[in-house]
Amino acid sequence: MGMGDRILRNIKRHIATIRPGSADIDLSRSTRLGEDLGLDSLDAVTLMMQIEEETGVVASDEELVEAATVGHLAKVAARAVLQ
Repeated sequence: MGMGDRILRNIKRHIATIRPGSADIDLSRSTRLGEDLGLDSLDAVTLMMQIEEETGVVASDEELVEAATVGHLAKVAARAVLQ
C-alpha cells in the first residue's frame, strides 16, 4: 500500500467519525466533500482540524476554503509526510 493509499484511508477514517455510516463510501481524490459526502462547511473544517491534529500540518485559510475534494485534503496531509 502506497503513501497515497494510506492518506486516503486515514481521510476516510476521519470522515467516518463525522458521518457515521459512511464507511462503505468509495473515496477517490475527486470525491467532493459537499456534493458526494454531504459534508457542510463546519464538517469540512472539523475534518481539516482532525487531519491537522494527526499530521501536525496547519492548513492556511486559503486551503480551508479550497478544500472541496478529498484530493485537496490529501494534498494537505501529504505535506506532513514530505517534511
